[in-house]
Amino acid sequence: MEGFKEYLIKQGYGKILAQEKTNYVRHYLEWIETQHLAVEQVRYADVMDYIGQLQQEGNSAHQQNRRLLAIETYCRFRKLPAVMERVRVKVRQATVKPVLELSELESVYQHYQPWHSVVQLMLSLVVWQALEQDDILRIELQDIDLLKGQLYIKSHRLRQARYIKLEAHQVMQLHGYIATTKTKREKEKHERLILGLTPSRNSLLTTWRRLNQEVVHQSKSKLNISVRNLEHLRQSRLAQWVSQYGLRQAQYLGGFKSVRGIEYYQTQSLKDLQQQLEQCHPLK
Repeated sequence: MEGFKEYLIKQGYGKILAQEKTNYVRHYLEWIETQHLAVEQVRYADVMDYIGQLQQEGNSAHQQNRRLLAIETYCRFRKLPAVMERVRVKVRQATVKPVLELSELESVYQHYQPWHSVVQLMLSLVVWQALEQDDILRIELQDIDLLKGQLYIKSHRLRQARYIKLEAHQVMQLHGYIATTKTKREKEKHERLILGLTPSRNSLLTTWRRLNQEVVHQSKSKLNISVRNLEHLRQSRLAQWVSQYGLRQAQYLGGFKSVRGIEYYQTQSLKDLQQQLEQCHPLK
């Protein structure tokens, strides 16, 4: 494991994602030890046994594949036999849910009841700026300009750098959060915006998962709005940008390196899908 996290960061992964992948690999190595295997001895049959273990632990197909991909990266790092390469768990195709309308997106945010101010802030950045987990956790104080009401998002392996406008209520929200966390930030010598709620190194990942679960639950129980996850909210904002600003501006705001990355959202609103249906199957 030594040096793996540093290797990931050099490859362009953010610190949070690098830590997550490191945790996945650690789980795998601990399992290997229980099987009395050396990591160099693992074969395809052992991989199948490990997938069975992941399923017993309740991991979804998507979660299993994320773990396998992390282990595959570790094998390349260690120059081990590529037994994980192209091994993936088949994902059952679910019914595709359309992106949320603007009114639904705003209602999800406004009716969410947070257990801490930091999760309200994280949700705000997903809903209004369409930020991903790694982007949010990498924001530093120097990236925020409250006077201009804008936020700078750094580039990384998958996204371009960009400036995004803050909503008026977010300026006040950020001002309050920064002020209340000033002492803690100085004590921990952190310049990043989002601070963990506990000293645990996995605190932020745990907070994100809990936020994801609560948004899904509260949206359904309070508003009868079906939200898959936080990524669903992000995608809904991207679709709204495409409709409002066009592809090129939406590409910039979303940080996509190519316009192809944003073209998917061009046809994702309910109205657009209905218009396409009518054009292909006219009732006249």
